[in-house]
Amino acid sequence: MSYPDENLVGLFTEERVTTIGDIVRDEESNDVYVQVPLTIGSDGSKSPSRPQIFRLKDAFERLGLHLHILLFSGVHEEFEQLIRATLFLAFPDALRNVFCSLGVRNALVWIEPKRELSLDLKKAIERAAKKFCEVQDFDFQGLVTVGEANTPGKLAILSALRAIAPADIETLYGVLAGKGFVIPSRDWLLRRLDAYRKSGNLVFISDKKYVLTVQSLSQLGTSKKGTTSPDIGRLLALWKESR
Repeated sequence: MSYPDENLVGLFTEERVTTIGDIVRDEESNDVYVQVPLTIGSDGSKSPSRPQIFRLKDAFERLGLHLHILLFSGVHEEFEQLIRATLFLAFPDALRNVFCSLGVRNALVWIEPKRELSLDLKKAIERAAKKFCEVQDFDFQGLVTVGEANTPGKLAILSALRAIAPADIETLYGVLAGKGFVIPSRDWLLRRLDAYRKSGNLVFISDKKYVLTVQSLSQLGTSKKGTTSPDIGRLLALWKESR
C-alpha cells in the first residue's frame, strides 16, 4: 500500500518534529528519507529527542516503511557528529562507529561494524550515507570499512609519538600520514589516543600535547636502561614542566 507524503508528514506533526524539504523514497527498497533540523538547547537537550525518533521509526515500520532521519544543522564542523548519529539510529545493531574524511564540500565515510556485514546491509548503509551527504550538499566519495584500509595500529601510533613528543594531535596526524597511514578523521585519532591514555600508555600535558608514559617507553624499548635512558630523562623533564 502506498501512503501519500502528506500522511507521512502528519506523523512528524503529531510528534512535533519539524521536517525540511520533501520526503524522499528509495525506488529499490522501502526506505524513506526525511531531513530534520537538529537543535541543541542551552541545557544540552536535543530536539528531536531519541524517544521521538524511535516512536517515528516504529510508526513507519507499522506502515511497512523503513525511516531514515537525516539530521541537519548547517554547520560544517558538526557533519561527522551528525552522520554518525544518523547511521547509528538507522543501523544500531550493525555499527560500532562512524567517521568522515572531509574536504571542502566532499566526504568519505568510514564505518567500524560490530560484525561482518552482508552485501545487502552494506549497500543499505551506503545508500543512507550517500543520501545524508546529498541533503547536506556534500559530494559523497564512498563508504569504507576501517579494517580494510591501512590505518595505524597501537604500536605505530605510540612509536610515532615517541619520536616527536611532546606533540599535539595535528602534528601526530601529519607524521602518521607521512608514513603512509590512512587516518579516517581527526576524531578517529583522538579516540585512539584517549583509549591509550586510559590504559596508561600516554598522558596529556599542557598546550594540548601528548607524551608517552614510562610504561609505554619500557614496552617499546629504550636505547639504555634506567634513568640514564634519553627517553626516560626526557619524560621526567616533561613531567616537571607540566607540574
